[in-house]
Amino acid sequence: MESLEPRTLCYAYIILLWPSARDSEPIELFRRDICQGCDPETILARPVHLTLFYGFETDDIEPVAAGLRALARQTPPLQLDLSGVGTFGENTVYLKVVAGPRILELQARVAEIVRAARARVPGHPARRREIPVPPSAGEIENVRQWGSYYPYSPHITLARRLAPGEIDGMLREAEKAFAGLPDRILADRMSLAQIEAGFTMSETVEYFGLVAEDDTMQTAQSPEKRHLDVRDRADASSYGRAPREESSAG
Repeated sequence: MESLEPRTLCYAYIILLWPSARDSEPIELFRRDICQGCDPETILARPVHLTLFYGFETDDIEPVAAGLRALARQTPPLQLDLSGVGTFGENTVYLKVVAGPRILELQARVAEIVRAARARVPGHPARRREIPVPPSAGEIENVRQWGSYYPYSPHITLARRLAPGEIDGMLREAEKAFAGLPDRILADRMSLAQIEAGFTMSETVEYFGLVAEDDTMQTAQSPEKRHLDVRDRADASSYGRAPREESSAG
């Protein structure tokens, strides 16, 4: 898609990063396995993904779309390391992704595109805005950086909106099943989507394939090379498996 019609009304959008089709499949099966018997609302309507920027509002999405097209042409696919499972509050289970330099750089460049388009960023979650205490300087900076009051933490949501008492059991199941997932996955496209109240994606506006070449990128899922980049080791979560060391045999 080369251009988008200017919007005459204000719409809310979200920017996502998608694992490749091959690498999405085992995670999707993992998610559905641990969510057996759950309410359908527990599993997100959209396939497995990572969020790069939470909801922002604009009446002209074309500057953001144009910026993402240009960024995608300059960006090779990203290899992402999985480091365990965790929870947000009492109702969400997620898959941890190591906050390595490449995904953090990509997210920062996406944030620059949103800011350059002068989009409005109301801040998510909405419930934080109902707290009768002004947001802290750190929370304000988090909203500026990626649209949420919380610090940016790359992750793949496995289940949300869990009923009271469900999260402990699901977390145990996810921890046991995590060993069956690959250590590393490949993310090869971004998307821009329109969202509705409750941050439910209603319509994908455009996909952006990451197409730049990177001759140094290791092949995802290669057993002899599945280890954390040396720059990522210090950032790897201590939860779940430990970083895999390089073999001395090469």
